[in-house]
Amino acid sequence: MMSSISRLWKLLSLTLISCALTTSLLVLVFPSGLIFLIQNMQVRNTGAWNKFYHMRELATASARDVVKPNRDTLYSSAVIDLHNGPVVVYVPAFDKYWNVQMMDDRSDVFGYLGSRTHGKGHATAALLVPPGFTGDRTRLPIIEATSNKVWLVYRFLATTEEDLAAARKAQDQLELIPFADYLANE
Repeated sequence: MMSSISRLWKLLSLTLISCALTTSLLVLVFPSGLIFLIQNMQVRNTGAWNKFYHMRELATASARDVVKPNRDTLYSSAVIDLHNGPVVVYVPAFDKYWNVQMMDDRSDVFGYLGSRTHGKGHATAALLVPPGFTGDRTRLPIIEATSNKVWLVYRFLATTEEDLAAARKAQDQLELIPFADYLANE
């Protein structure tokens, strides 16, 4: 009788350990795999790294480009490769709510620009630098990335037709400027 309970206990223990290891593996691997797929899709849609993909229409209830997009928001996104150095992230003036969420290659948010922290109605720029960057500095605010591959998601609130036109105009004026080019034109 004891050996049956002992075997059952061993089987249960091994099952629990197996589940724990599988869960741990998913927690470690899934975010990186998801970001890898997003980055490849973005590069395929835009033709290159450091280029924008714009959603030019408001999402409908059935939209699933992101988990569940806001229906009063225009989205833009870009995947950035910082292996060649820092990039200036430029957002033009926009009078409504806006933000730029910055995620690393594990989908962890490490940086943010937005109307709540930077205000509305004026242009905003920041220098996005790779991890451990020690190069030239600038008077721009510096945001240090936690990986060399970064996903930027831009949001612009649009509750009226006028807002929608202004948000599209803002999308057209977004810029990602290699730091060397920025310094040359400063």
